Amino acid sequence: VLHWKMAVAELGERKVDRETAGYSSGGAERCGVCRNFILSSGSVCPKVSGPVAPMMWCRLFERNEAVS
Repeated sequence: VLHWKMAVAELGERKVDRETAGYSSGGAERCGVCRNFILSSGSVCPKVSGPVAPMMWCRLFERNEAVS
């Protein structure tokens, strides 16, 4: 667990790849309800490189309380 946190800290504002972020199938915690998720023509996250799907999840998840 510590290794991905260190990788994210070292990158600062740069994005991490999906493998480092632990990108995988989501449940109640998923990209679509994450404060970092940006729904656009190619759904994106400012922390994870590449497109992300609303039903997926990663270790950088932060619940967006404005989304139910």
